[in-house]
Amino acid sequence: MGSSRHGRRVSKRGLSGRKPDNRHAVFALFGTSCARGMNGPLPLGTQRAGRYEIMKPVGGGGMGDVFVVFDPVRRRELALKVLKFSYPRALHYFKREFRAIARLHHRNLVTLYDLHNEDGRYFYTMELIEGVDLYVHINESNAIYEDPKILALPKRQARIRAAFVQLLRGLAYMHAHGCIHRDLKPSNVMVDKNGVTKILDFGIVKELLPGSEGQSLSQVFGTATYMSPEQSQGSRVTTATDVYAAGVVLYELLAGVPPFDGEPQLVMGLHRNTKPPSLVQRVPGIDPQLALVCMYLLEKDPAERPSAREALEMLGEEMDVELAVELEFVGRRQARKVLHEALEAVRGGHGRTVVLEGPSGSGKSALAKAFCAEARIFEAVQFSGVCVHRDHVAARGLDTIVERIAEAWRRSTAEALRALPAIDRAATMTTFPFLSELLPKSYHVGMDEHPPGGPYAAAGLAALLTELCRKRLLVIVLEHLHLADDVTLELLEHLLKPAFTPPILFLITVRPEAIVPDSRVSQFMDQIDHSPNAQRLPLLPLLPDETRRLIQTHLPLSTPAQADQLHAESGGDPLFLTSLLQAMLRDPSAPVPRVDALVQQTVARLDGFARTVLHVVSAGRYALPGSVLQGASMLAADVMYEALDRLDSEDLVRTFANAEGEVTVSPVHARLMELVRRNVSTEELNQVHSRLAQAYEAAGGPAAAIAHHWALAGEPGRAPGFALKAAEEARLAGHDGRAADLLGLVVNTPPAGTDELDLREKHIDALARAGRFVEAAASIDRLLSGQRPPREDQRPGGDGHFHLLRAEMRLLAGQYSAFILEEPSLPLGPARARLAELLVPMDPSRAEALLQNLDTPHASLVRALLAVDIDATGRFAVRATKLWREATLQTHDLRLAVFVRASMLRAEGQFADARAVVDEGLSRLADAEKDPAHVRLRLLRTELALDLGDLNGARQRVRALNAESRLRGLPLLWVQICRLSALVHLESGEHQAAERRLLEADAAWPKEPLTLPVVHVALARARHAFVSSGAAQGAAALRRLEEYAPYQRLLQRRGPANETALLHARIAAVRTAERWRSRDVVGLPSAREALQERLRLLRLVAPPPIGWLEVLTAVSELAGGQPAAVVERLERFVSRPGEPCVRAAAAHVLSVARTDPQERQADALKAANMLRDVGAAPSPEAVALGAVAR
Repeated sequence: MGSSRHGRRVSKRGLSGRKPDNRHAVFALFGTSCARGMNGPLPLGTQRAGRYEIMKPVGGGGMGDVFVVFDPVRRRELALKVLKFSYPRALHYFKREFRAIARLHHRNLVTLYDLHNEDGRYFYTMELIEGVDLYVHINESNAIYEDPKILALPKRQARIRAAFVQLLRGLAYMHAHGCIHRDLKPSNVMVDKNGVTKILDFGIVKELLPGSEGQSLSQVFGTATYMSPEQSQGSRVTTATDVYAAGVVLYELLAGVPPFDGEPQLVMGLHRNTKPPSLVQRVPGIDPQLALVCMYLLEKDPAERPSAREALEMLGEEMDVELAVELEFVGRRQARKVLHEALEAVRGGHGRTVVLEGPSGSGKSALAKAFCAEARIFEAVQFSGVCVHRDHVAARGLDTIVERIAEAWRRSTAEALRALPAIDRAATMTTFPFLSELLPKSYHVGMDEHPPGGPYAAAGLAALLTELCRKRLLVIVLEHLHLADDVTLELLEHLLKPAFTPPILFLITVRPEAIVPDSRVSQFMDQIDHSPNAQRLPLLPLLPDETRRLIQTHLPLSTPAQADQLHAESGGDPLFLTSLLQAMLRDPSAPVPRVDALVQQTVARLDGFARTVLHVVSAGRYALPGSVLQGASMLAADVMYEALDRLDSEDLVRTFANAEGEVTVSPVHARLMELVRRNVSTEELNQVHSRLAQAYEAAGGPAAAIAHHWALAGEPGRAPGFALKAAEEARLAGHDGRAADLLGLVVNTPPAGTDELDLREKHIDALARAGRFVEAAASIDRLLSGQRPPREDQRPGGDGHFHLLRAEMRLLAGQYSAFILEEPSLPLGPARARLAELLVPMDPSRAEALLQNLDTPHASLVRALLAVDIDATGRFAVRATKLWREATLQTHDLRLAVFVRASMLRAEGQFADARAVVDEGLSRLADAEKDPAHVRLRLLRTELALDLGDLNGARQRVRALNAESRLRGLPLLWVQICRLSALVHLESGEHQAAERRLLEADAAWPKEPLTLPVVHVALARARHAFVSSGAAQGAAALRRLEEYAPYQRLLQRRGPANETALLHARIAAVRTAERWRSRDVVGLPSAREALQERLRLLRLVAPPPIGWLEVLTAVSELAGGQPAAVVERLERFVSRPGEPCVRAAAAHVLSVARTDPQERQADALKAANMLRDVGAAPSPEAVALGAVAR
């Protein structure tokens, strides 16, 4: 008789009878709930997790809950597993589970699709299995059978054998790819309605890692009933651990109960010390072959157990797919030499980065693995991570490395984290949450204030790695850079900078053909090219002698002729050479195989749908968007994605998807696709190209791809007509980049009857609107140097229209030197006012010269802006106001009118009024966000936030502009943002971060010819020296700046003059305070006299910095023995609204002047609160007076 089973997974059918109320748990997991006042369940199908529509719950495990969802991209139901714990270690295991298994494709392993993070909720999608667990499948019910007659039924034995053979195949595949399950049991094995066995629930999967890479921190994982002897002792688990668990599962299926039962500790002891009861005695009549294999699998000594593949052979079965035999690494002499030279540099204390480049199968991973093995001779320690496709978690790949380091060196990592500046530590732990587990919660302050990545996280990571490798030789391997996310790339970019490179060896692998042009990966590779500590290492085909050595190593009886034939057939490509060698190892007596024959065998195994998709991918040659592939293959979405799963499992294509579900399909190897195309008829290939061109048109794809496929389809004339129409649609929709690309297709060979000049102008305009100013200038160059230069006097800008437009493009692109060379030949005309406007923040004198003889509203507004900038004594106001009023009566250029008016108010010290003008202007210009002038207004708004002491607002605005400036193609904007960001960091006491941003500013803008941005950055550096290193360093930096003759002209402009005067006065105040505090009666009078002179000069600037004048005058009075005057001066000022940083400095000075201890303490507390509210640090003046601790 059968009895009910307790504690086991029940069938999906059994779970479907849960109470409807449980559906609330689904929605609660994703931060949603019932509407206020409603008690019933929300309707099914109305809630989402990311792009997935949640249908119903189906079960769960120790780490996560599982739901049925509908994927609108794949157009089919999937299972979604959501992490139900929020602590870092749970997330660590959850990510490791996905990343270890998502790369595996086998019919007996559940397929994992995408890992997501939505609003702090982590989940991944996987294949939905319509079936029951292994025990239910074997017994055809949810009951336990112990009757030997029932257990020995032939049909039952046949089901056990069929299911267990598949289980062994899945395990063998896992083990061959370096993964161990560690928790194999009947409830983690499902059998679908077609009888296919699926291993699932890899929550504690372990990867077989080389060297010292961290894993489990000596924790015991698994379920006691199925735990091997070594696993229960916390010893190193191996593939033999899974084999033992498979033996326990088989024993339970054959005998009805596991070999040992009882309390966990008792069961683990029995597994270690007691031989299992004989199966043939317990269940007479069972399959003796199964019983024998089971007892071999349950050997106590792991070395005595057969592998999963050997167990299959003992049962007379074979693998359903060929498992690759790991070959000994041979060759790559030159590449290994380069890597060892880099390692030697690291041993000398210098950081090095080497990027291994090559197509799939070129041996990048094998070379990295072999080199790391050799590096262990020098006691080098390796940590590796892989950027996994369909992984949408920040810092993917890099987070794996950091977590493995933390596991291996827990105490050292914690100590290094404690030593970081608080802001760097918080950002680093936000980016790598696992690190927060190493420190008490008191160190977690500020984590909520940072998104993943950013300069603070980069600085923290660099300092962490530098500290950890102080006594260790460290090699970090990051694979598949072409799949890296923006956070990973941002961190790597910072680590590449010489000032921040830790003394470690970075090995990075990448597929160059998978890099999208102008992407973040492409930008990173450009940085590699310009970094003194980094290099690319392309992996070329193996040389003939390397091929001979490889063949001789693995086939000692082979002849030189066979080796030469293999080299010729493979072309020295390691991917094909390995495939050919594997085939020869399977049958050494067979003739040398051909690559095309192996490819044909693979294609022949595919069904018709998979072949259709493969033909389209092969014709596409490069990565195809999913929508284009579906259109060209003419298949339903669910059918196409099933075909892609099959092609992925055969290592023919890779499917990538972003978090929004936008899918890209990429061929694994270009030559593979070439061999596939050879077996497709010309007629069919033409049809595929025609369908690809139409699919690209429908999807709004790249113009070059559309033209390419129409040409290969034999209809090249169809592309230009489409391009013209689509370009106009893109222009009207505001998609300027696409419009520029489409017009670029036809601009040199326009269709008959097209106005060539009008077409060229539209192309230039689209390029400019897309921020591609260098390309726009080059396009104008081609136009002006053509056989028929245009008549510029007939263009809207009048005579010289295109020359003036080219000059504008060059200024926007930051090509100031090229502009200077062109300037003397520029024609006169009203368009010069636009050039003058762009020149004002670069070189006002040159801007003024351009405006000669121009009398237009635009020119008047620029003159008003120059009047604001030129006069440092305040006499500008009347002239600027008059010009502005006259111009605004005649112009509709709101953007410039707003900018000039706000600049005038700022120059008068009316910061709040200026802010209101900018805010109003931005709201009215919301539809012109792509205009560089709109961004300039936002930059002015950020400067005003700093003027008003609104550090929090300035931080937020800098972050937004920081991200946007990368996309704008505006170097001047970038250098201004870097400078503003550095000033924010200085006010916040973040001196290292400020230094980093100033280094970026230096790199962003040329120092010659000299321009205002260079002077502004130099002044920011002098301020940095003063705040971070003291008055002496600040004064020296300022003196060098003023003594450099080329700077003197620009230092007289209002902005630099004001900044210089204030910095001089503050330096003099700190020197005075230091002498007063140290009771230097000799030096104090002269210091105070110097301060008073600097204050006199500061009162002459326009606008005078009233707040700082009050504070610095109070310092002078305090040093002169007038504390009562200080109290009278500052009491009212401290209570005024605005300028919190200056008022905090005043409160600190006031606290020193007080004689009453309670009043002194109250003032100091008031200053501390003001600084805390805006996230600012105490001023150098306050520190010098001793008002705050140093």
